[in-house]
This record gives sequence, C-alpha cells and structure tokens, in this order.
Amino acid sequence: MRNDTLNALILRHGDRMLQDAGWPPCVDMMPVAPEQMPGWLVACGSLDAAQILALVTHLCQPLTYGRAALLTASAR
Repeated sequence: MRNDTLNALILRHGDRMLQDAGWPPCVDMMPVAPEQMPGWLVACGSLDAAQILALVTHLCQPLTYGRAALLTASAR
C-alpha cells in the first residue's frame, strides 16, 4: 500500500528533528525505499572537517566529560 501523504509527513518530521538536534543544513533526510519500507529514513549529506568537529562537540554536550572528551579528541 502506498501512502504518499504519510511518507511526506514522516520525511518532514525527520528534517525538523535533524534541525532541532543541531545538524548542519547540508544534511537532509531521504526515504530509504518508500514502496518497500514506508516511513524508513536515512540522513545523507557531506560535511567538512570543521562541521564534523562542531557537530560532534554539540552532540557530546549531554555526555559525561570523559566520554565527550574522548569523542571530541577522536573527531579532531
């Protein structure tokens, strides 16, 4: 069964979640295979080194200091 409206709403919600989480605008959500797996999304994009470091630093904020420092050091 094909439900284009539901797939469009799920895709839009996925895009909003990426933006709210602090991902750069060059990363977008795309449907995996709407015919076979409706509602499944994948995040696609291309990041440079500065964007990767900024994103890792932002995503590590809720982690404890040791884990965040390790991930940030790995990104550098």
